[in-house]
Amino acid sequence: MRNIDKQGPLNRPALLSLTGGLLMGGLLGCQPSELSQDETQASKLSTSSRGAGQAPPLNAPTAAEPLPDFASIQNTAEKKAAFFAYLEPMIAAENQRVSRYIAHLSRLESTLQDKKPLHPDDVKWLNTLAKRYKSEAPTPAEQINKLRQKLGPIPQALVLAQAANESAWGTSRFARKGNNLFGQWCFKPGCGITPLQRDSNASHEVASFPNIAASVNSYFRNINSNDSYRRLRTLRNCLQEHETPISGRALSAGLSLYSERGGHYVKELRSMMRVNQLESWPSNWWGSNPEHPCSPQLHFSSDKPDPLRSAAASKKALKQPTVKSVAAQTPAIASGISTAASEPAVTRPASHAKTSAAPQAMAAISQVPATPVSQAMATNAASPEVVSASLPKPVSTALGSTRAATTLATLPAAGPPTSSAASPSTH
Repeated sequence: MRNIDKQGPLNRPALLSLTGGLLMGGLLGCQPSELSQDETQASKLSTSSRGAGQAPPLNAPTAAEPLPDFASIQNTAEKKAAFFAYLEPMIAAENQRVSRYIAHLSRLESTLQDKKPLHPDDVKWLNTLAKRYKSEAPTPAEQINKLRQKLGPIPQALVLAQAANESAWGTSRFARKGNNLFGQWCFKPGCGITPLQRDSNASHEVASFPNIAASVNSYFRNINSNDSYRRLRTLRNCLQEHETPISGRALSAGLSLYSERGGHYVKELRSMMRVNQLESWPSNWWGSNPEHPCSPQLHFSSDKPDPLRSAAASKKALKQPTVKSVAAQTPAIASGISTAASEPAVTRPASHAKTSAAPQAMAAISQVPATPVSQAMATNAASPEVVSASLPKPVSTALGSTRAATTLATLPAAGPPTSSAASPSTH
């Protein structure tokens, strides 16, 4: 990436200083979790010997650096760089965790193929993992097969884009008060934070987590287990089978059910990945080839109107003040960010949607030029259980968060925008 405040590229040491040592401590030395009976049992299982080799622990992380005050960082490029650098180690840790699960499943599968019985502790470990990932089956072999279809890496670029989008770059009330970066719901009273704009007949809360690492862990489990994202997993398995690199650009096609906005949400995630150069973005990629075996899985629809923009249009129709120049848009943009950071409106199914986007901010978004952030942050990923037993379909995205995330994704870093620099951003 290149720095957009024209002060030269940000290098990795500079980024580390920006985060104040956020990458140090706690992230690699996770302690056994006491969040649930399953996780306590998993912690015990991980310390005992077994015939197929010691199983990786199933407990969620209980230690992480606190969420920084990203709202206090005035420079947009620095804010983005700090946000990405803070999350990267946790994303890497979760992908490594999934990789260890897959490796141990392979060992268990080899044991069964050799006509040997599984160690009792391995059976308990397998049953716990299958329950957690909704892959229960009558026999260990069937459980292993189901789990292998569900478990897999999630590209770093995609996780970063969703976290920024759903949490207004770590500044939303749900992020600050509940360590929730991904807008996940729960349904047990007191399990999270009650949205201020929740429908009177609704009972959900926005889940709270003990730390941000637990939120990332929950997100990974949600994507790898929820039926709403089966198409993402099918696409990932197809890419692995045909030895095609797994990218956030590709897997985002499987997230149209994450938000009421459907395909418009997918387009916005792709725009954020591209604008912030979170992964390589070639114009001629395998997705452009209709003959590729995985191409059919890339299709998603954005034919229906975008609820977010429809809300802005409705406000404008009521003769709200219109923005006439990019220079005049600056207060509206700032207002949009502030509103979303304070209280994103959690998305419901279409019949219960709340549409409260500020029209000035939305009008401004489409006219501010898209400018990439620091080149030093560009990476290619190598590669809940939230308090409730299940999450809604679709799992929520915040309209307010989306508004602020889009604004930050397209705002230049240095000072307010000028009318001479304005140009529509494209997805």
